[in-house]
Amino acid sequence: MALARCINCGCPNGKGGNAYSARSHVAVGFPDSGIVCGTKGCLSAAHIWLLMQEEAEYGRGERVFPLTGCHAGTKFRVQ
Repeated sequence: MALARCINCGCPNGKGGNAYSARSHVAVGFPDSGIVCGTKGCLSAAHIWLLMQEEAEYGRGERVFPLTGCHAGTKFRVQ
């Protein structure tokens, strides 16, 4: 599953055999998309890092991916 991290926190380290693409993507509406970095204590606007398999799907035109988080799950801002 994709992970949300800001540029400062950077590309996530894959755990459990997960390998993330070094290329980040941005959510629709970035930086005002409301997707927040999943690193504990960080509230910066997030980029999205995809697993290598998801990156291949992105290359085939897929644009919707499940999002997960390491410490606190998915965080998002609301209006």
